[in-house]
Amino acid sequence: MADWKTYAKAAANTARKQAPDAKKAAQRSLKNASIAATAAGRTAKVQTEQIRKDARQASAKAAVNASAYSTVAARKMREARLKQRFLAAVRDAVLMALSVVIIWFVITKTGVPIPITAVVAVIVLIALLRFGVVFFSKREDDPAGYDPERDG
Repeated sequence: MADWKTYAKAAANTARKQAPDAKKAAQRSLKNASIAATAAGRTAKVQTEQIRKDARQASAKAAVNASAYSTVAARKMREARLKQRFLAAVRDAVLMALSVVIIWFVITKTGVPIPITAVVAVIVLIALLRFGVVFFSKREDDPAGYDPERDG
């Protein structure tokens, strides 16, 4: 029975001797935990600011890209409308030339001599006027009613 009392006394003495060191170790651990928590807080704050800065930059870049895409799309639409208008001008010029030739044919059958060079000159003038209207007019006909300068 003396053995367990000896062991108990030895354990109590050891605990008494180690208590100050254990207390200091616990205090150091608490201090280290406090330092780590403070550092983590600072890091989180810096990272939060960096994330916000990156988000603002990404947003600004997206706005610039969207503006560029919008500009290119508007330009492509204008080009497409210009092609449509050109084809319409060719159609109109051919119809007008055909009309002038038919009128010239009917008039010459009645006996009024009109030289073919004059008819060709009138046809060329009409075609030039029609193409000039297509390429130099400020108003673009759009069946959908969309105007990039007006509608943004």
